Amino acid sequence: MGQLEGLGGPEILHSDGSITPPSPYPIGGEVILVGADGYSISVSVGSAGTFTLQVPAGKYTVMGASAGNHIGDDCSASAPITVAPDSITTVTVGCDTP
Repeated sequence: MGQLEGLGGPEILHSDGSITPPSPYPIGGEVILVGADGYSISVSVGSAGTFTLQVPAGKYTVMGASAGNHIGDDCSASAPITVAPDSITTVTVGCDTP
């Protein structure tokens, strides 16, 4: 299970001088998992940003792309994930967006 999120946008400057960074927001695109053994699988992600994949147990690099971009150019998970046998692993894939 996972979420594809946009991580860009304007900061908010408050009257007291404090700054609020932009909040992540769901986006559509594509996510791919690549295992250490070379196994890979991808999924298209709708505008709600959620996705589900079934993969064999193992360690995976998780990359993505927001709509119209190439895989890995602007999106990735913060670290590889490890999927244990018969378990559910959750990952968030962040995409740098303007």
